[in-house]
Amino acid sequence: MDLRSSLAPPVPDWPQLYEQHRPAMFRVAVAGLKAAGRSTVDALDIVHDAFNSTRMS
Repeated sequence: MDLRSSLAPPVPDWPQLYEQHRPAMFRVAVAGLKAAGRSTVDALDIVHDAFNSTRMS
């Protein structure tokens, strides 16, 4: 038995996490953009970028 593999943290189910949290992330992005006086058109791009950044770290 390889102890290193048994001690490794489980790999998250990224697609499931994204689908589960996308609506909330989108609402936060829209609210932040509105508060900054910016267009909310880019909210979905911001959500994608933030999620991919989190996934890569």
